[in-house]
Amino acid sequence: MNHALPLVLRSPTQRLAHARQDHATCLVLAASYRVRLSRADGDPADLRQRHMWAIDHARTLRTRFPGALSASQA
Repeated sequence: MNHALPLVLRSPTQRLAHARQDHATCLVLAASYRVRLSRADGDPADLRQRHMWAIDHARTLRTRFPGALSASQA
């Protein structure tokens, strides 16, 4: 999720492409944390916090780009 140019210097097309990549990454991370929670692999409180961050960030991106990111995957 570390993109070379600051957000204000990216074109709208770049911002949307990066938002799509970040959104997909957040969903993968959230799923990974969910699996680790179900397997009791790690600190449950830490995994829940990380899962919630990933979900919240995906929701934030969907709010910033309404209709451009998949809402059915989260």
